[in-house]
Amino acid sequence: MSSSDGPNAYRDERATLAAENARLKAELASLQGARRSRLGRVAMALATVAADAWVFTLIVGWVNAASDAEVWLGWGVAVLTVGMNVAVAQRVLRSRL
Repeated sequence: MSSSDGPNAYRDERATLAAENARLKAELASLQGARRSRLGRVAMALATVAADAWVFTLIVGWVNAASDAEVWLGWGVAVLTVGMNVAVAQRVLRSRL
């Protein structure tokens, strides 16, 4: 019987297994977080496409409207839409780096 076969040997092995278990749980949590993040990017992209389609059907009527207020509203919405698209693109690019 060697000195490592005593009751302390089991304690050492339990500590090693507990550390490995913690490492694997952390790795699994990071992978699940990445999956959620990917889903969030896809949902944001789909929402952006839907908003673009809706906004650009409205903008045509506003920009060609008779009143100045509707024309400015159309241009303002167009600028906000472009800003939203830039923000989405930056978020997607930042998350891939």
